[in-house]
Amino acid sequence: MSERIEHLSSCLTEKEELLKQLLLVLGEEQGCITGHDVDGIESSRNRKLQLLGRLESKTSECRMALQSAADELNIASQPKLSMVIASLKSPLRDRFVSMQQKILQLGDSVVSDNRRNRDLLYGSLKAVKSSLEFFNGSQAKSFTYGNTGRMAPGMTGGRLLHGEI
Repeated sequence: MSERIEHLSSCLTEKEELLKQLLLVLGEEQGCITGHDVDGIESSRNRKLQLLGRLESKTSECRMALQSAADELNIASQPKLSMVIASLKSPLRDRFVSMQQKILQLGDSVVSDNRRNRDLLYGSLKAVKSSLEFFNGSQAKSFTYGNTGRMAPGMTGGRLLHGEI
């Protein structure tokens, strides 16, 4: 295997590893969301941002390695990994096909897990807002019928629970 193809292989392997790490962080984040661990959510967010930065950098490096490999294989048009893979011989081609499939699967899993976590966060936020609306509504000024049969303002700041049975 040439040095350029080896470099592309190593870039793709490192990208795969970063995606696996990102999936682990997303799993931890999900646990923090369901456990209402705000500090854990913030910590997960920071690690996610760091991994996404590294992944972006690695993706750029993979693009350059892909271009270099395409140049070596005399691929004239805009290179794609599939084109490079098609130009390789069998044992090497199979290895790259496997890496490509794994990276695509991991990418889909990252998107799916991130969406699930987003939905969990929105659901938790909705529950908190609903609870606040309930408690704020129970404290609001209400109107009732008075002794004369007319509407009279009720008590403001009433209690949700009463101490007597």
